[in-house]
Amino acid sequence: DPRAQPERGRDFDEIKSSFSVPILVGGGMITGMINVSSVRDNFFHEADIKVIYAIVNQISVAVERLRSRMVAERSKMDSMVESIQEGVIMLDSNGKVLVINPRARILMGIGDQEKDIDKALTGRMRLVDLDKSVVKSQQSDRVVQKEISLPDNTSQVLLCNINPVRSGGKTEGTAIIIRDITRE
Repeated sequence: DPRAQPERGRDFDEIKSSFSVPILVGGGMITGMINVSSVRDNFFHEADIKVIYAIVNQISVAVERLRSRMVAERSKMDSMVESIQEGVIMLDSNGKVLVINPRARILMGIGDQEKDIDKALTGRMRLVDLDKSVVKSQQSDRVVQKEISLPDNTSQVLLCNINPVRSGGKTEGTAIIIRDITRE
């Protein structure tokens, strides 16, 4: 990481022997590095290096298993969200789209061909002041309900439940559940 800085007071000029071992996952992709250093000349022996390589190999296997599990869990979550009959939109703390299911796209009038989903959704939300309701929900730390009708389909009435998503006392994002209540 080019932003990494050594601790103050530590003189790296004193390092006399050092070696680095990459942490590899996914068929050779480097995801990190372990550096072992000493202030003594020729401190490390072949046996020491072999032990570090064995440890790093175990770390690589664990990281790869975790990555595979995360991908599988994300896939399950995406499948569940896509199958929900209501529109589901998840925004991060900066308002960027994390998840939007097909039903939410339909209800918000966003086509599948739309390349920049953040821009499209932000524009649609601004048309009906849904963006202001998101801010209100985050600031008040409570669910905000808002009925909307988009200008290009004024006969359709949508009920939006805007929920702040919190973790550890901090707002991590927003969940918006959209339901077509036109019949009601």
